[in-house]
Amino acid sequence: RGFWMKNTITPLDIAFARMDGTIVAIHTMPPLTLQSFSSIEPAMFALEVKAGVLGKLGVQEGDKLIIPEEVFKDAP
Repeated sequence: RGFWMKNTITPLDIAFARMDGTIVAIHTMPPLTLQSFSSIEPAMFALEVKAGVLGKLGVQEGDKLIIPEEVFKDAP
């Protein structure tokens, strides 16, 4: 999976995570770039937040996201 920032004017942090929530890659993406930011391995989830937030929270590769059960249920 890869993300770019075309037409996005705010820098973002992105964390890629496996199905079990383990973060496998973190990038800070500058605004308006066509550069692709990818996970180092297949990832099921990508969490985007304002640039700098993951660092302020101390989030690192190897940490786990808590993913609510509802995410895995079929829509009604």
